[in-house]
Amino acid sequence: MSDVWMPDRSISGGCREFSFQMFLNMFKRWSSFASMTPKQKLLLVPEKKGFQDHKHWLQTIGRKCDTVGDKFKSWEHLFTSTSQEMDKLGIKPQMRKYILGERNRYKEFGTVQRVEIPKRQEKYKRVKKVTALLRMQKLGLA
Repeated sequence: MSDVWMPDRSISGGCREFSFQMFLNMFKRWSSFASMTPKQKLLLVPEKKGFQDHKHWLQTIGRKCDTVGDKFKSWEHLFTSTSQEMDKLGIKPQMRKYILGERNRYKEFGTVQRVEIPKRQEKYKRVKKVTALLRMQKLGLA
């Protein structure tokens, strides 16, 4: 008898089947990523896995990141750019932080989660912009 316990069937969790082999594959991927130096992690360019190009990946992660798709030259450029390089490309800090976080999650786990900006926040941004414009007009600067 071996020292390692191995289930003979998959574990059903919600709507997804999770087998021991899937766990081992995920652990191997994570452990190899975790043992890399920060410089190696930066230079790691993952496979496209169902994405046509970098613009499609940016569209998939949501939060209007597809608007900055033209600023990146290629898939490799997107996955090797630093925050400072993205700043020079003219990407706002909040979007840059979100792209970097999703990029690292995709490098480490190979999954993408789409997160949209809530409609309430969109309305708030519009109202804030109009308020700032009215304030500028009142001061005679606009």
